[in-house]
Amino acid sequence: MGSFNYNIKYKEYSTLPLEQREILNELLESATANIHLEKRKPIQEDFWFLTWKQIEELRSDIGENNIDDVLNLVYSLEENEIGEIILVNVISSYKWVIEQLESIAETEKYEMEEAAKDPKAEKAGVDRFRKYEFYNSLHVLSEGKIWKEDEVLQYPYWQVFRNLNMRNDKANYEKAYSELK
Repeated sequence: MGSFNYNIKYKEYSTLPLEQREILNELLESATANIHLEKRKPIQEDFWFLTWKQIEELRSDIGENNIDDVLNLVYSLEENEIGEIILVNVISSYKWVIEQLESIAETEKYEMEEAAKDPKAEKAGVDRFRKYEFYNSLHVLSEGKIWKEDEVLQYPYWQVFRNLNMRNDKANYEKAYSELK
């Protein structure tokens, strides 16, 4: 094997011979998460302050492994700018974004776990609503009025989460209180 260039630009990756891509893939697996995309900073370091719409777009794009759209949103890149960035920087920043969303997901899971454990809801068929994903919460917060949905999606995610969490706590309190009677 001859010399190997580790400073491959993101746009060049797909044009590399398979052997070089395989070597790069192994190296990229061990890349550490990095908040900076070269010298660029994210539009928001604390993802709780992104809008709910941005959080859901990121979740969707990561689910589809759409690195370009994820980093374009988080770093507000110009069109095709990502292609000029060194591949390892792209992957490191992508990993950082994933870590931020995983941190939010862990908090959501911890805070909302009690709601997911309701045996009566399971018996009643709550699973039917899982296919709607985040739209269930959007429907609640927009009070079922579709013309309010865009407005609600623009709220910072921390506000959305706080509101949903409070509603959940209130419902659990009311249920427990009614059982005391």
